[in-house]
Amino acid sequence: MKEINIKKGFTLPIKCKYNSEVKTVVPKSMGLTTDDYKLFKPRLMLEESSNISPFKPVIFNKKDENIKINIPANGNLTKITRGEKRKILSIFCDIRPEFEFEFNADKDDILNTLLECGLFSAFRQRPFDFIPNPEKRPEVIFINVCESRPLSYNSSQILQLIEDDFFAGVQIVSKLASKKTFVCVDENFKYNIKDTDNITYVKFKGAHPAGLTGTHIHYLYPVNDKKSIWHIDFQEVAAIGKLFSRNILSAYRYIAISDLTKNEVNIVKAPMLSNIYDLLDIDFRDDLRIISGNLFYGRKVTEDEPFLGRYDYQITILKEMTERKFMEWALPGKDVFSVKNVFLSKLFGDKNISFDTSMHGSIRPIVPVGSYEKVFPFDIEITHLLRYLSVGDEEMCQKLGILELSEEDLALCTFVCPGKNDYVKMLRETLDRIYYDSF
Repeated sequence: MKEINIKKGFTLPIKCKYNSEVKTVVPKSMGLTTDDYKLFKPRLMLEESSNISPFKPVIFNKKDENIKINIPANGNLTKITRGEKRKILSIFCDIRPEFEFEFNADKDDILNTLLECGLFSAFRQRPFDFIPNPEKRPEVIFINVCESRPLSYNSSQILQLIEDDFFAGVQIVSKLASKKTFVCVDENFKYNIKDTDNITYVKFKGAHPAGLTGTHIHYLYPVNDKKSIWHIDFQEVAAIGKLFSRNILSAYRYIAISDLTKNEVNIVKAPMLSNIYDLLDIDFRDDLRIISGNLFYGRKVTEDEPFLGRYDYQITILKEMTERKFMEWALPGKDVFSVKNVFLSKLFGDKNISFDTSMHGSIRPIVPVGSYEKVFPFDIEITHLLRYLSVGDEEMCQKLGILELSEEDLALCTFVCPGKNDYVKMLRETLDRIYYDSF
């Protein structure tokens, strides 16, 4: 098995208690958050009070009517929230507590089966990181079995719970690629698997972002405006394997609940698209920020958009800072973290650091002091790219390799930025403009 060691990256100095017991949690409601689907123009297929089922699409993409999104449950559509220009933000459904369904999978027509049962939305395409066109078969597919996000689960431990379905799913998914399927694993992967003509296993070692699909793509099969790939998470591959080997459509996924207010991480088995407040068994609170995702990259959970992201397998809970500390700029920072040796906390080995939502400063110009290069492992001139990204120069961004990136690939650069710039947001806006200008 080929091994790739990622030398640049970063691991947060946080120690949390991991609870080994996996509990099954059943939500009262499920729903969609449309912003989870990039370059997706949603249009409703059902109205309020309609019945939903796992095989009945709820919305479709106005730009590509082949792309439809299902909610894997039986129940009723109860509410639709809208934003500016009546854009659909989220869809609420009250559901019945059943999350596995019989479905006769057609093994000779894999794509049509995945589209019909809603699992095709598990695939995303690079560049642009959106649900791909099912009529355009990919040359290469990446399967991610490598987790490096802070305070998430160990992907190899989760794999042990679903290994039969996963390896069955790898065989199914590999049939969709015309050339090769890369299965990217972490250093804890213990299975003695041999490569085949169309399936290659690659082990990635190192700190975050060694576990991100963007990193895997960059080192194995870089994309550009003429070359694209599909990628998918290993839990979705296991769901596909279960569908085709046992004719069962399962909505269950394993989710890491990382609570920094209690310094503990719990793993739960819960349906995808669950109401996060139901999973946590709490109501909305002003003193907490709940994120569908991880500390570096995720979506803030609100009362209007409370659902687990379609591609999120982690929930993070942080203390919400609503007040500024008096004279904070003059304090030595014994409890403040920085990748640079600028705070007193470095003398104590980061032992007293607490993480919350405070930015510890306001937005300022880009300061090229080497922070980005320290955590960004791509062979890209990252400081120059961020500079052109901040001024919206699409042509130079493309020349510097922006099409290889998705938002999470720049999340670490946002985290370490001395100027507090949000490169994640800039990247998405720039990618959207490039896409709509080109297609």
